[in-house]
Parts: sequence; C-alpha cells; structure tokens
Amino acid sequence: MTYKKLILIFIFFPLTSLGLGPIGHRAVGLIAEANLTPQARMAVNQLLSNQVRGQQTLAGVANWADMVRGEGKVYQQANWYHFEKMEEGMNYINHLKIMPQEQRLKGGTVTAILAAFDVLRSPTTPVQERADSLKFLVHFMGDIHQPLHSGRNEDMGGNQIPVNWFGTPTNLHAIWDSGLIVVGHKDILIPTEPVENQSVAYARYLITKFSKVSVDYRMNTEGWLNESIFLRTVAYNQTYATNQPLYLSVTLPYVDFRVYQAGIRLAAALNQIFNNAPVQSVEKEMWKKVTAVLGDFRQYIFFRP
Repeated sequence: MTYKKLILIFIFFPLTSLGLGPIGHRAVGLIAEANLTPQARMAVNQLLSNQVRGQQTLAGVANWADMVRGEGKVYQQANWYHFEKMEEGMNYINHLKIMPQEQRLKGGTVTAILAAFDVLRSPTTPVQERADSLKFLVHFMGDIHQPLHSGRNEDMGGNQIPVNWFGTPTNLHAIWDSGLIVVGHKDILIPTEPVENQSVAYARYLITKFSKVSVDYRMNTEGWLNESIFLRTVAYNQTYATNQPLYLSVTLPYVDFRVYQAGIRLAAALNQIFNNAPVQSVEKEMWKKVTAVLGDFRQYIFFRP
C-alpha cells in the first residue's frame, strides 16, 4: 500500500470531522494506559470488561465515540459533545452566556468532559453508563486537544476549507485529525500494518520524545480548551495551501505534543478519580462557573442511549 492510499484511507473517506483519527485517538489511550496507577488500571478494566472483545482497553475504545455518531444513532445527543464553536476573542464562560438556550442544552466538549468526570466518580450510577462515560471521555480528551475542534464557527473548524494535501483532496480539519500524523510520520507508520500496530508505534514515539517534558496534568478543561484556541493561529496559517512542507514542519510538533498531553492528562484524571483523591480546586472552580450559567447541566449532558 502506498502512502497516498494511506492518506486516502485516513483522511478522504471517514475523517472530515471525527477528532484525531484512529491513530491519534488510540495513541491517547495507549499513553494513558502506560501512566495509570494499579488501582485506576483495575477500575478501568472492570468497567470495560463487559465491552466487545478486543476493546477492553482505553486504546480499544478510543474511537468508539465516533462509531456511534450520526443522525438516528442511539447516542445521537452526543454528536454535539465533540467540539466547541468558539468565536474569536471569546473566553468559554462568556461564550456560554451569549449562546442561545437551545444550543446550550446540546452541550459541548467542556461540559461533556466535566459530566464524564462526575459520572465516573458516582458508584450509584449504572455500570453501563459509567462504562460509556469512560469510553466517551477517552475520545473527548483527544478532541479537546485538537485545535480545530474549537476552530472558527464560520468554517466549521476547518471542515469547509478545502485543501489538496500532498495530492489528496481533503479539508483543513481532516489534516489536523490525521493528515499531519500520517504524512509527517512516514518513518514510523507502516502502511501495511493494522491501525493498532501503527498506533502503538506512534504512542511509543511520543512517549520517548516527550519523556522529559513536563505536562500540567491538572483537570483543567478550560485551560485545555484555551490551549487549543491559542493554536488557531498556527492551524489557520495559509501555508497549508502555499507551502505544505513548511506547514507540516511547523505544525507536526504541535500535533504530537497535543496527543501526548491528552494521554498524560487522561491518565492523571483517571488516577485521581479511581484513587478517590479529592476533587481538584481548578475543577471545582470550573464546575462552579459553568453551573452559574447553565444550572445543573447533568440533566441534559448524559452518556446513555
């Protein structure tokens, strides 16, 4: 299989708006798995033990949230949880304040992640709902770290910006989902290998590359969102059309680090939750600010069919 065919598989067909793509999302899960405490690992295994065979790991369920997307699907309400439509120069809370109530009730990545944290802490919530919230959380941690999942509303986070990416017709959002990873890491992604194997290679590469880099792993959903918004300038730089090798060289390190951050932060969150550690002050403050605008958003952000 040629690399152009690999690009077609991972960009042109399925990934116009589906997060980091199968390799990136699985890598987030693999990095998280490598950093779980024994207690958190046991809790994760227990929650996922009733899932489809071969998906009992964070990496195995990392793309499940995309598989259940779409009109008419049983988790249809979760379609809105994959992104935030943020205007330029707007912080998240002010964004919520000006949002029409109908849109507020649909939710977004930030409230979905906060709600998933809450569900996972609740021993009285049905096991299947807790398992599903974990599966969604693995995926949304990747989404909130992908800059164009909080991209400009007017172009749907780059989905409406067509790009001929190294000879393959696609769009800017899909480039950040998969195109940068696939083209930028030809040296470690073997096209004839299954996605699972390519994800392992990519995750190992990231763990080695960033092993000595410090990551702020507080459960700071607003901070994670702000980091992605900050990267809009890099993502929307029009060298994606005029000088793709330069665009690739500038943006690939950002994508790599965002995937790594997502994995480390997912592990830290699960360790905190499943080790029954006190809720961190930054998460408490975010919960307080969001509920001041939305009320109890757990009434309409949920992880069950």
